[in-house]
Amino acid sequence: MLLNILFSPGEGYIHEVQKPEAMMEYAKVILPKVSFSKFLFRKELLKCIGWMKPTERVELKLWCLSNFRNEFPDVLEEAFAIQAA
Repeated sequence: MLLNILFSPGEGYIHEVQKPEAMMEYAKVILPKVSFSKFLFRKELLKCIGWMKPTERVELKLWCLSNFRNEFPDVLEEAFAIQAA
């Protein structure tokens, strides 16, 4: 009984699913902040891609291309090719 109260699914539950747009918003905040370093940018981009659903990845790819195409074309191509495979 006590475990049901402490660990019952609902608001604040530890395994509560994130809102779909939350990961995209996270990516939009963190990627520009780490764009000073190609290594950090690649690391965070791969992390974001890994957390997202396939439909969200399409939106992320379009956003990344419009914002970082000139800075990191090789990183973007590699990151999205890895996830497509």
